[in-house]
Order: sequence, then C-alpha cells, then structure tokens
Amino acid sequence: MRWAVLSFIPENTITFSYKRNLWPNTASKLAVQILTYLKQYAPFCPTIFSLSLAQILRLPRKIKTKCIFRVIAFLFLAASQAYAGQNNWAHIADEIEKALHSALKSYEDGKASDAMEKVADAYFGVFEGDKANMEIAVRRFISLKKAVELEKGFSNLRKAMFDKAPLTNIKKQATLLIRAVKEAAGKLDGKGVRLE
Repeated sequence: MRWAVLSFIPENTITFSYKRNLWPNTASKLAVQILTYLKQYAPFCPTIFSLSLAQILRLPRKIKTKCIFRVIAFLFLAASQAYAGQNNWAHIADEIEKALHSALKSYEDGKASDAMEKVADAYFGVFEGDKANMEIAVRRFISLKKAVELEKGFSNLRKAMFDKAPLTNIKKQATLLIRAVKEAAGKLDGKGVRLE
C-alpha cells in the first residue's frame, strides 16, 4: 500500500491512497470548513462527530453527505440552543437577580437611596420591562396571586430600605424575592411561555 500526504496547511492535510484522488468535491469543501472549525470544540461534540477529517474524506460520497448534514444539523441545534438560553424567562430572572445584588451592594455601602433606585429599576426596567413583561406573564400563566406576591416583594424591599432596616433583613428579603422570581421563571419556561 502506498500513501502520500499533500500538506498545504497541517490542520487540513488531505490523504491520497493508491491512484484514487480523495481531494474534496464541493460538498466536501464545506465539510472540511465545518470540521476544521469544530476541531477546537471536539471534546464537547457527541460521538457521531468523532471521525477525524481524513476518515470522513475517505468515506463514500453518500455517507460523506450524511456526515455533512449531521454536522450542519448539530451546528444549527447548538446555535438555536445558545439563542434560546438568552431568550427565556430564566435569563430575565438572572437579570433581576443581578440588579438586586447591585442594590444590596449599594445598601451595604450606606447608599440607601441608590439601592432603592436600583430595586425600582429591577422592577420597572426588567420585571415589567419592554423586553419581556414578566409581571403580565406571571398573571396570565401562573396566577394573579403570584404576580401580586412578586410585586409586593419588590415594594417591601424598597420600603425596608427606606426605613433603614438592618442589612441582614434586607438580604433575607432580597434572597426570598430572587428565589420567588426564579421559581416563577422556571414555571413560565416549563409551560413554554415565550417572551413577549
């Protein structure tokens, strides 16, 4: 058996066996580009993508085409999952959590009015924001009681900050509010409610 290796770029080495030229056709060029890109993500790829580039290029055309479509489907699925990860209620709950942690930091630093403003921003800017009105979604798809409970959580936190409550009480209220918001977000995502 006689092997020769044509090496323009080491990562994209193409192998020739006997007199059969395995240089990629148009469909294979796409596979080469995709697989070269995926090479850096190899530890995270499922086992169906475990064939090396050289092995895939040696496969019959029909199987090679299937591999290309599987790779494209995988990339599409991965991209849609990445987009979905930032386009759900859990992401909104995370934004509220960040805003409330920022408010806690301000309160801890003795800036009660700044902390109250940040809580108001978390409520009006995120919870009832234009991007996704979580308050309306909770009212529609969970219950009015839960929506009122969450609204009251925000107002009670602001009131406690205004009254200069001890930091431990403020942290406890914020933690309970964050937990309630995340629980509601989980229910909305679980029911398949989309962001408006």
